[in-house]
Amino acid sequence: MKSIVLYLGGNGPSVLPEHIDMDNVAKVIAADSGIELAQQHNIKTDLLVGDLDSVSESALESARQTGVEILTYNKDKDQTDFELALKEIKKNDIEHLIIIGGGGQRTDHLIANLSVLAGTQTRQYFTDIYFPSVISE
Repeated sequence: MKSIVLYLGGNGPSVLPEHIDMDNVAKVIAADSGIELAQQHNIKTDLLVGDLDSVSESALESARQTGVEILTYNKDKDQTDFELALKEIKKNDIEHLIIIGGGGQRTDHLIANLSVLAGTQTRQYFTDIYFPSVISE
């Protein structure tokens, strides 16, 4: 079963979960600052999508230098960066979606991410989600 890995901004596991089989991954997509977590995991990203309002300049420059395709959207939009990434994912014939990150840093973003996950936009995929491996109290 071919998969797409989607990196979201926010907290995620400090290392790539070892049971993810990158040989079965068709594409790696990052939504906005999710590129930083992908770079931390040393994972080559194929596409960066979003309004790029939260990605660091150094991560963005690194993405440019390594040939990542970048789709930039206006900051005044009706969709979250996660939803924009899902639009791109739907262009691919995959069954398995692996989401890494998207937890914690801002409660409003976490709630928005959970809302998208609970809705119809991810219903057609078998979905694995990896938030941070340790949550501090």
